[in-house]
Amino acid sequence: MGLLGFHLTASAFATLFLQKIIIYFPVVNGLLSGLLLWTVPNNSYLSEFVQLALSSANSNGNGSGKSRPPRKVAAEKRSNHSHSHQQTAGAAKKDVDLPKELPLPLIPVKLTPKDVGVLLYFDDLFFVLNTAAVVGMVFVASEVFQALWPDKWQSDTNFTILWILLVLFSSLRALVMLTWAVVVKQSQDSERMLIGLASLCFFVLAIAVLILDGSWLDLKLDEGLSKFIDVDSAGRKLRRKNSSLLFLLKTSLCACAALFASSLLFPALRLARSYLGAMKRSGLLEKALFLVSFVSPVLLVLLWVPPLTTAVLFPEDGEPRIPGLTLSHYQHVRLLLVFLFCVLRVLMARPHLQQYLHSAHARVEAQRRTTARFTSSKFSDAVRTVNGGLAVVALQYLCPVIILMACVLLLHSLGNYSWTGEYLADVTPATPSPGDLRLMSRLPSLLASLFPTAFLTGVLSFWTVWLLICISVSTCLGFLYANAMEG
Repeated sequence: MGLLGFHLTASAFATLFLQKIIIYFPVVNGLLSGLLLWTVPNNSYLSEFVQLALSSANSNGNGSGKSRPPRKVAAEKRSNHSHSHQQTAGAAKKDVDLPKELPLPLIPVKLTPKDVGVLLYFDDLFFVLNTAAVVGMVFVASEVFQALWPDKWQSDTNFTILWILLVLFSSLRALVMLTWAVVVKQSQDSERMLIGLASLCFFVLAIAVLILDGSWLDLKLDEGLSKFIDVDSAGRKLRRKNSSLLFLLKTSLCACAALFASSLLFPALRLARSYLGAMKRSGLLEKALFLVSFVSPVLLVLLWVPPLTTAVLFPEDGEPRIPGLTLSHYQHVRLLLVFLFCVLRVLMARPHLQQYLHSAHARVEAQRRTTARFTSSKFSDAVRTVNGGLAVVALQYLCPVIILMACVLLLHSLGNYSWTGEYLADVTPATPSPGDLRLMSRLPSLLASLFPTAFLTGVLSFWTVWLLICISVSTCLGFLYANAMEG
């Protein structure tokens, strides 16, 4: 009981300390502040800009020589013709017609912390990112404590798992809320039908993933489920009941996986557009990082395919291809590569958001092509829609990455892996007696006896691989769709 109280007290003090520290290191402001967004000039400027451009085009058409810059023309007009204040105010309120052949001016402005605070869904982004930052600090501190004092560390009282579950459920809640609010409530019927069709296709894909056995996909999910539900128990009725329960559990897992995958469809389309925009505007290093971030999920999924990995590295009739490499080391390296992929995605968040803000030009041009009469109000609405959805795009980009990182850390902790690549044996602790004073401190041990390590490892492996598959498939579909729309 004293050990449990010590952990709870230490967690409370750590929470208070990190809450004081996080104020001076705002994660959201560091992510969004300094980004270059585009704003629309006022109507008076647009009216004067259109008049100058049209007069310049007419003078060129009449053969009067080279056209003067709009600023010089504006200066001459202001010197020769003095407009009254009432006319200027009336022009500012009047909606200006913008010719389709005229290049529209967009003013670049840097995003300030004051502008970040008024974004839509800023509170959710603030909560998710700050929670992830605090959980990351707690996890690093606990791993350092475990490495320095392994004898004093009690794995059955590891409260770091509860912190990881907190950030996992907060990110999942934010992603589901955005999918429901932005896609279901505010989208058109065609987009809702697309979400439903994607859910059905991902449901079939999840069934196909569960059908594959261990020789094709190294998930160990069937082994974990068989240990959680005793299918081979004695008695025909009990076997039939457990088989039905296993079928229901797999069906529910496929349904949850399909619903989660459908929420990644539109963020993946936006990510593909950002990738295409980066290939046109960014430098060589940023292009290479975007390419690695785009291709990595497909390559990481192949690490769980035994005919391509373990069957080659660990042949049955000989020694490993790489001397000193064991199966536990390979599994640890596999998780480490997924974690590094998550870190890369987090580092590429600002370039992705910057490319999203640059898409204001493409949105304006697309709206000019589809509307017969393009006015200044439609111009400002198109740009305002892009700028106002910055926090939504950041949440939809970072939440899947945070969920994947949480699954990897949970798989590392609950799967009895160590940072050295060794696999710790699954030793189920003895169930304490009712009179034991440390009954509450052995609560995680009781949960470990209820959920075996094989079950937790199988479920977390499935979700890790499924997240990589969803990111790969949805991003490829988004890339094909964006490429076809541009072509």
